Amino acid sequence: MHVCIDDHSRLSFTQIHANERGPSAVKHLKAAVAWYASMGITVRRVMTDNGACDISHVFKTACAELGLRHIRTKPYTPRTNGKAERFI
Repeated sequence: MHVCIDDHSRLSFTQIHANERGPSAVKHLKAAVAWYASMGITVRRVMTDNGACDISHVFKTACAELGLRHIRTKPYTPRTNGKAERFI
């Protein structure tokens, strides 16, 4: 399951994909950005953990193409990645 949560409104967007690889993460990212745009929310930054799909070159390229600043959480720091875990 891929999860996005808007930091301000806490509006969430989730999708189930067959795997947790870079191309699946990119599909989810693009769908999330489009969905948030339809709700009037502009995505400027994306914060992810340090999973393989989130540090892949394909994900980095997608962030650049979408004009997003990619921020990664500090490893083993639950306070920075707890929103998605609490939502799930």
